[in-house]
Order: sequence, then structure tokens, then C-alpha cells
Amino acid sequence: MGQPKQELAALLKELRKRAGLTGDGLARRCNMSQSKISRIENGKAQPSLLDLERMLRAVVAPPEVIEEVIALARLAVHP
Repeated sequence: MGQPKQELAALLKELRKRAGLTGDGLARRCNMSQSKISRIENGKAQPSLLDLERMLRAVVAPPEVIEEVIALARLAVHP
């Protein structure tokens, strides 16, 4: 297992791909820039709770995945 920040980034990228979205497509759905999505997915930026909410809603994440993402986000902030 990697660091929580990298795990979170990889999980968000995987969810986007499973939803059949490009980084640009997700950015448009979330009202965010594509570069911000890229930084989050590459572990270079820590998403805010609002960012996570927008991204999870855009990819229609199921409740158990939402819980996993929130747990990883908490660990990424407070390892």
C-alpha cells in the first residue's frame, strides 16, 4: 500500500476512467479546470471536500466508494 495521498489520487483517476470521462470532461462536470483535475489525480494537489464532492457526484460513485475516498482524504491530510 502506498501513501494515502497517492492512493487517493489513483482512486480518483480510476473512478474517472470507469465513468468513461476524460480529465477535461470531468473538469467541465465539476466546474473545475482540467489542470486542477490533473494535479489532484497526480497527487500534486490535495482536493478540498467540495472538490471531492463534485468529483464523486460527477462519476456517480456508490456510497461505499464515497466512504473509502473520504477516509483516504482524511488520512492524506492527517497521516
